[in-house]
Amino acid sequence: MVFYYDVLGRFGDAHQRIRSVTNPRRGAGQFTVCSTLTSLTSAMCARYFLEGEVGHAAVLQPTDRRLYTRVLTEYEAMGIRESQTREAADGSSLR
Repeated sequence: MVFYYDVLGRFGDAHQRIRSVTNPRRGAGQFTVCSTLTSLTSAMCARYFLEGEVGHAAVLQPTDRRLYTRVLTEYEAMGIRESQTREAADGSSLR
């Protein structure tokens, strides 16, 4: 099972197409990749907060650099890695 996304975005005046593939190891009978990654990320963020690693009592999204760098480091230690490509894109479909 593979977790894949393909996004067309605007960054200032430039447009980029970002593709990401995450291929975690799974055993037979385990939950889907999406549910596994979602629940693991939530659990990691809750642990960071409870252990005082976040440094403040505020609601943060996993897209906050203070969280996602820690999450990605833990995923790498588990053998879960992301492969991401970025390329310039025509932004006409964003209008």
